[in-house]
Amino acid sequence: MRKKGKLFAVLAFLLLLMSCQGLIEGLFSDADDDDESSSRSSKQLTVTISNYTDVIEGSSSGSARLARTISADSYTSADSLKFYIYGSSTDGQTLSPTEVTFAAASGSSYAGTVQLNISSSNWYLTLAAVSSTDSASTVADVEANAVLAGRANVDLRTGSEATFILSVDGLKKAAAITLTLKSESTWWATGGYSTNTDWSVKAGIYDRVSGEDVSIAGDGSGTATEKTVSSASFGESTGVSYSLDAMAPGTYLFKVTLANSNTNKKYYWSDIIRVLPGKALTQDVTIPNIIGTAPTAPTDFYAQYKSTAAGTAELADMSQYLDCFVADFKWTDNSNNEEYFEIDIAEIPEDTDSSSFDESSLASLTDTTWTSTFSSGVTTYDAKKFWTTTEGNVIRYESNSSNPSSLLSGSEHAEFLLSLGKRYFARIRSVNAAGASSYVYLDLSHTADSGYLNFGATVNLFRISYDLKGGKYYKDGSSSTSGVSSIREYYTRNSTAGVSIINISNGAYS
Repeated sequence: MRKKGKLFAVLAFLLLLMSCQGLIEGLFSDADDDDESSSRSSKQLTVTISNYTDVIEGSSSGSARLARTISADSYTSADSLKFYIYGSSTDGQTLSPTEVTFAAASGSSYAGTVQLNISSSNWYLTLAAVSSTDSASTVADVEANAVLAGRANVDLRTGSEATFILSVDGLKKAAAITLTLKSESTWWATGGYSTNTDWSVKAGIYDRVSGEDVSIAGDGSGTATEKTVSSASFGESTGVSYSLDAMAPGTYLFKVTLANSNTNKKYYWSDIIRVLPGKALTQDVTIPNIIGTAPTAPTDFYAQYKSTAAGTAELADMSQYLDCFVADFKWTDNSNNEEYFEIDIAEIPEDTDSSSFDESSLASLTDTTWTSTFSSGVTTYDAKKFWTTTEGNVIRYESNSSNPSSLLSGSEHAEFLLSLGKRYFARIRSVNAAGASSYVYLDLSHTADSGYLNFGATVNLFRISYDLKGGKYYKDGSSSTSGVSSIREYYTRNSTAGVSIINISNGAYS
């Protein structure tokens, strides 16, 4: 009996302990601990669009677009857009599309407030503009119908504001295109081309880098955009229609090809075409007489390298290439009938004990002195060779960027991989079936773009690495924790932005 009594007492004690534990948990824990809504609360979020007037209330594209660019009008309040915010948090919660109303704030920004039932955590949010006639019930609906969108991170544990920059990049909603192609002053008809069966007219939308038909899907996977249009109608004052029911948004090259089957010559007229998501594009396109006419030469041809600090090349631009650097060539395209651009890159001869290259002579080079100066060591790159070689190959070539790296018609920018420790110079011209423009020589005194630095007396970068043998280097006044165990610096020859600490020759340095 005594053993049973002791057992009963122990069991009673354990039951009492469990009951107390449940009472304690009930006092200090949420009754709906498994319910996701338990961690949510009503929060007011201030949402700002910093570039509202640029992308929505801006001028119509007729006055705002770049020269010659084919583009739909900008979005305006007349488009009846609605704005929705949605996203996900680091703790696994989601926010369904919730409408936000905006009003003018300051400058070009618009702001609005929205009450959200979400958790106090770190959120990755998307703000999208959708036509009031399109569905926005789900995230899939918004992503299919968005015409503008921006993304932002907001930590609701410490703040209640989110700022967005809206753009059309990466959006999917297709748009209809209706272009009327006309020959300027009806030169096509008066010249007899419209009745000559040897001539044909084609128009299409192409990738700005590869030159391939982008198709209506924008990536080459859909129906081709290239169409043969009426040669006779092209010469009439009313023109001929080129239309697509639906075209994926993006920035492409629109090209009209005038081909002669007898001579096998083709002449091209091209322009940048910008398709905005869900925004119908209707425009007249007037084409001058380009047959037998060589293109106009480009201007403002210069070179630069990317930098984060004066005299220092950006490590991200250099570290992935063992013995190369990225030379960024830019120019102004003054023609709309070139087939491609051609860049000659000359490697400057090494200095020797008996002779040295006069770098000052580069500023006054002519076609004659170029040939005598660089009797060897010159590589000519055109649109085809640009892609089939290793040295000098483009390393950034996003087709949808505002200025993609290419030598195709309409381009104004090309990036080459050149060898560290060597010196280069370059010239450019535009080319078509009728011939080539005059050469334009590199201007090394041209001011570099923001975020870039000029080269010195030539296109040249060399790298200096310091092996500290396990030690650390500390700059003057730096703390002991900021020391670095290795140093890699880039310099350009004879530049005020870089200081040459060795007598650089044309050898390879690493």
